[in-house]
Amino acid sequence: MLDLATAVLAISVHVDSALRTVATPTPSPAPEFDETIVTPGPAGFIVIFAIALLTVLLILDMVRRVRRVRLRDGLATEARMANELRVGGDGRASGDGQASGDGRGAGDSKAP
Repeated sequence: MLDLATAVLAISVHVDSALRTVATPTPSPAPEFDETIVTPGPAGFIVIFAIALLTVLLILDMVRRVRRVRLRDGLATEARMANELRVGGDGRASGDGQASGDGRGAGDSKAP
């Protein structure tokens, strides 16, 4: 029995040493580091800067267009209000004496 225990112990020592050599590989020297592969460089900076600049210009243009639409809507609302003030209380335009079926005077189809 002692011989069997010694044999098992010897085998386990050999297996343990074999596993330790496999589990801990020796580090290899690091390869030469090439910065042009890893970093975008000046070309990448210029492209990102151009995208950011175009985005800012697009946002400014969009803000200007939204303001223009709001101004036009406000002017159209003021024109409607002025037109309604010109129309008398009975639904007729103050100058021509005829009213259309929708409550606007006959001369209201023209833009001011």
